[in-house]
Amino acid sequence: MLNPSDPPGKTITAFGINHHTADAALREKFAFTPEETLTALANCCEATGASEIALLSTCNRSEIYAVGGDRARLVQWLAAHKTTAPDALENLTFHYRDRDAIRHIYRVASGLDSLILGEPQILGQLKQAYHLGKKAGTIGGILERLFQQSFSVAKQIRHSTAIGANNVSVAAAGVKLTHRFYDDHNRRTALIVGAGETAQLVAKYLKDTDIKRLIIANRTLTHAQTLAEEHGGFAISLEQLPAQLHEADIIIGAARSDRTLISREHLKESLKRRRNALQVLIDLAIPRNFDPAIDTLNQAFLYSVDDLEQIIDDNLKARQNAARQAEAIINLYGDDFIGWLRSKPQQQIVRKMRENANTIREQLLQESYRRLAHGEDPAHLLEQLSRKLTNKLLHNPSELIHAIPPDHKDWLAIIADTFKTETH
Repeated sequence: MLNPSDPPGKTITAFGINHHTADAALREKFAFTPEETLTALANCCEATGASEIALLSTCNRSEIYAVGGDRARLVQWLAAHKTTAPDALENLTFHYRDRDAIRHIYRVASGLDSLILGEPQILGQLKQAYHLGKKAGTIGGILERLFQQSFSVAKQIRHSTAIGANNVSVAAAGVKLTHRFYDDHNRRTALIVGAGETAQLVAKYLKDTDIKRLIIANRTLTHAQTLAEEHGGFAISLEQLPAQLHEADIIIGAARSDRTLISREHLKESLKRRRNALQVLIDLAIPRNFDPAIDTLNQAFLYSVDDLEQIIDDNLKARQNAARQAEAIINLYGDDFIGWLRSKPQQQIVRKMRENANTIREQLLQESYRRLAHGEDPAHLLEQLSRKLTNKLLHNPSELIHAIPPDHKDWLAIIADTFKTETH
């Protein structure tokens, strides 16, 4: 519900599905690739009646930030786009408006709404969502300012609180989980599926464990080679993946893919070739890289991002005080943004007044230049220019004042004060 102090007609909406409302199996059904996002944005604007739209899709959330539109139409659009019954979304989605929506976006940018409190990767993902919106032409003045301010909020929180202390990203938590199975990483082989930002973090954290051997598998082989060279590993293509699985003790999925990359049959064959030596698989991707049925195999231990809860809880306690400080900063910035929204009509009026005044000035100046070129007296032209400029600038305000009934003393007093005159 709108706060009485919030501006009418400027409804900001945050809507979607995230780790608070649905598990990984459901979230993956509503994930958007960057390519899909680009085509979906304009379609979402048209279908929902929103004037501005941005779409953020990560392993933990698919969220729409909009100016205008309403929940019912957003539900209809998402259901149609992902071929789901609208009723099925009722208990899977959240919906915030205006002040609550603004606070939500700031909390997302700052890592306060993340599965791992304070994780920094979400800011880069939010910036990608912003750039996709700009590319699609669906970000206007309001979302532009909201995104820019959300980046500022995140930066201030990162610098002025301890929210980033004891940093544990999803990638780091995944690698930490492997220590429950192996305490001799220097004798183990790890395979990373993907070569993007999460995969890069996984590679870094695995190297910190002194992992013996690192394999990078990726759709684009050159990207896998770049990451492998950085960490002393070697690269393979996704086509080579099934044949290499048996070599890995640890397999971590972090690839953007709309299909399963490792099936139960792949793992069954891998375990056979390993003579049933255990394999640990950690799927950090949404949609998931690994077939959930892998977990039914003996000696195969499969985890998803939702299984990192204990590691996340340990991290949460260390950051809760910083989070309270961060919430105070978010409230201040939220009030500032609402204040900007409320003043926006006045700002537009002032800008238009200045534009009109400048247009009048430019027209009269050009006229004076022409007459000066024809040899007219400069002093006479200056006097005429100043008189015409005064008359034109005061014409509309004078007409307005004449139209105000005499009994509207409040309006007359405001105008008198504006022009530093007195009323009698």
